[in-house]
Amino acid sequence: GRMPRRVPPQEEVDKLSAELRELIKDLPDQDGYTKEPLTLVRYLRARDWDVHAAFKQLRDSLEWRAEYKPMGITCTFCTERPGYHSWRQVGFDKQGRAVTYSCISQGKTSGLVPEDCIMHAVYLLENMVPSLAGSAESYVWVLDFTGITMVSCNPRLAAATNRVMSRHYPERLGYALLLNAPWIFNATWIAMKTFLDAETVAKITFIKDHDLDSSFTERFPPELATWMAEEVRINKVITPEQITFWKPPTPGAHDPRGCSSYVREYIEPAVAA
Repeated sequence: GRMPRRVPPQEEVDKLSAELRELIKDLPDQDGYTKEPLTLVRYLRARDWDVHAAFKQLRDSLEWRAEYKPMGITCTFCTERPGYHSWRQVGFDKQGRAVTYSCISQGKTSGLVPEDCIMHAVYLLENMVPSLAGSAESYVWVLDFTGITMVSCNPRLAAATNRVMSRHYPERLGYALLLNAPWIFNATWIAMKTFLDAETVAKITFIKDHDLDSSFTERFPPELATWMAEEVRINKVITPEQITFWKPPTPGAHDPRGCSSYVREYIEPAVAA
């Protein structure tokens, strides 16, 4: 395995950031991506504080952003067919990171291609960033394997999505919790470890069924911990309401769109608009 990354003192971080800022000053930045000071720090951290390597990666990202235009993107696959992808933001953890959830039995599992997975991931990340509070700059992924089949174990999709994520959204993943992962995922996981860097692998935890509640309670505020445990429980024997997880539920029922404070603050205003 690789050595853990060093954490330089703040004055060195500031100095390296200033050097990087100087290098990129003439690059076109259409959507103000580099205005946020932490953007530069994330690229430096991803490249182990090598200013020139960080510059190359950031330059590539700015070119990609100019071409792909991620800021205004919506996942057209989900717009045309709601429920195409189940990966969605549902709340925040105790540190203020955006918590996202996906369940294989809720989304489409066959016929997915890198293009749609990348589009959805970009859409999700671009929309998640403005919701982050305080010093939080990363997201959490709770990946529920309930409903997995051999067909849906596709390391190619994971590799293609990871390429875009690691190149253009470096240091955005806080941690991932993998739930209900069956033996058929083992071969996919072995394949994935060949292209995931050691830092990313270290952020991934497989959670056993009997540890679900304690894992949620440890990381999430009570409201989200309760919501997550319920969402995972109901998806084991999926109901029509859970399959149409983007719709508001019948009054009083569990809301698959997210915990109630998140729905109130972020989803309802967007629906009303």
